[in-house]
Amino acid sequence: MCGICGFWDTGFGSTAQHLQAMNQTLLHRGPDGGGQQLFTLAQGQLGLGHRRLSIIELSALGHQPMAFEHYWVSFNGELYNHAELRQELEGLGHRFKSHSDTEVLLQAYARWGIGALERFTGMFAFALYDAQQQSLLLARDRAGVKPLFYYAHEGLLLFGSELKALLAHPQFKKHIHSGALEAYLQLGYVPAPYTIWQHAHKLPAGHYLQLQLPKTEGQPQPYWDISTAYNRPVLKLSYAEALEQTEARLQKAFNYRMVADVPVGIFLSGGYDSSTVAALLQKQSGRPLKTFTIGVPDLGLNEAPQAEAIARHLNTDHLTAYCTEAEALNLIRQLPYYYDEPFGDSSALPTMLVSRMARQQVTVALSADGGDELFAGYNRYRYVLRLGRSLQQTPQGLRRLLAALLRSRALRHLPLLSSHPHYHHRLHKLQQLVEDPSARAFMWRLCSQYSDAELQKLLQQPAGLPPTLFNSHRLNNAHDTLGYMLSLDYKTYLCDDILQKVDRATMHVSLEGREPFLDHHLAEWVACLPQSFKYHKGQSKRLLKDINQRYLPPALMNQPKKGFAVPLARWLQNELKNELCQALGAQLPPQLNAAGVAAELNAFFKGHNERAHRIWYLFMFSKWHETWA
Repeated sequence: MCGICGFWDTGFGSTAQHLQAMNQTLLHRGPDGGGQQLFTLAQGQLGLGHRRLSIIELSALGHQPMAFEHYWVSFNGELYNHAELRQELEGLGHRFKSHSDTEVLLQAYARWGIGALERFTGMFAFALYDAQQQSLLLARDRAGVKPLFYYAHEGLLLFGSELKALLAHPQFKKHIHSGALEAYLQLGYVPAPYTIWQHAHKLPAGHYLQLQLPKTEGQPQPYWDISTAYNRPVLKLSYAEALEQTEARLQKAFNYRMVADVPVGIFLSGGYDSSTVAALLQKQSGRPLKTFTIGVPDLGLNEAPQAEAIARHLNTDHLTAYCTEAEALNLIRQLPYYYDEPFGDSSALPTMLVSRMARQQVTVALSADGGDELFAGYNRYRYVLRLGRSLQQTPQGLRRLLAALLRSRALRHLPLLSSHPHYHHRLHKLQQLVEDPSARAFMWRLCSQYSDAELQKLLQQPAGLPPTLFNSHRLNNAHDTLGYMLSLDYKTYLCDDILQKVDRATMHVSLEGREPFLDHHLAEWVACLPQSFKYHKGQSKRLLKDINQRYLPPALMNQPKKGFAVPLARWLQNELKNELCQALGAQLPPQLNAAGVAAELNAFFKGHNERAHRIWYLFMFSKWHETWA
């Protein structure tokens, strides 16, 4: 796990000092060493930078940028199947100097070219220069566990693991992408391929960008897409067969993520996903595995007792850290630096806190993200499968009448109900869903914050939402409604929110985060299982829960899930009120409309707590703007 950066400059305006400055911004990602290589070519300058966090091959033989023949690479991530690939390559006559997976990557590319990507099992983002072919390859893993950003403008290509590395180059031009800002205000994150900056992009998950120099711009190409698996025929097997085979595939995927030359631990909450990871790994371990939980009792946010009970049952070496509300609040000021584009997921706070605790004990920590997207764990799936299906079967004329009723003044001011803090927000959402009950519209309405009219009032110059997978028809061929929703979440919310959150939270303390549920072989298998094996008669995660209960008693697991829901409304109306009013008043970014923001704030302070996430998104954008723009 590391940080990478670099440039291709056809204008010869870049220097070794510029590369060093870019590399230095990634010090937190790789404190164990740094390297850089500058090539002066006839048509431009190529720079490769690297910051190292030593996980596999701790010696100097793992130093990067690494060369093999006429290939050079700067690589961030892990190839979990590097031992198998090494054995195959050795059978073909290859010889190795180290047991580094980076060397395996280089020789695999030398043997198979771009086809090597399909052989890799792992998480990765890398830049590979072929001096003989004069080409540059940027590639990202299938799920998007590892980030990769690039900027292409006026003959200059910059790339890096974080946007801050690109901004360190003096030729980066800071122009905010208006459409990306609108998408952020709706979703709380900027969806790929966009970033908050014009001319800067996220390389989409499962894509590569190959440039024949001197070109600096090109079209990313896909090499893997989860939707392909959802469009395959449904597997014909019994539930009992699926149970056995799924557990075996989980075990294999989880075991892969334990390969390291440094200590490895597991983030353990009270939920099914992380406890399944811990249970399957502990049963094969000869010693207690290290597990970690965090709690903030004075916020009433405390999964620690349940996690501790799970750890005792599994006999793990468990550590609980209790933090105070003050510690969580103080961390808010650091969010804009580490999440260096606007990011509105407040669960970044507990993720950073638990990462700091884990880093004191281990260098690698396994998370359990992806379980909801594979096994149908989110409530929105139930809403669509129940309410959406019912509305789709309702005659259109009757739906129009119902929508008119939901818009009526009488219903908006209904006694008792209208005083509920979330009543108006949910009423408006329901009206929109009645008007268009398609799965695509449902998913957008349930994931977004504003109507088009509301959003326009917040912006000085509304540009309109850019094309995203939410308004695309490309996913509509999934063989069932649940498959469509799962593939959409896998490619949007999981990749652009959750995995970005975990990457920055872990790497800010030089901790490698691994995602065992995101093995692509496992994802392809689960995608082809019958819908009823994942969601059945209102029960989510059916298959995963049944596997879990082979190792943990149902009475222990069937507890109300507490989660770590940050009390945004209370914080913003009390502890953070002065800072919030300053950020959305005197320090309001010029892209926002003062009158629209003031109206939103006024409604919030009058008790419309359902707007807390909206206000948080605005607050985080203002704090990011103050830090970076």
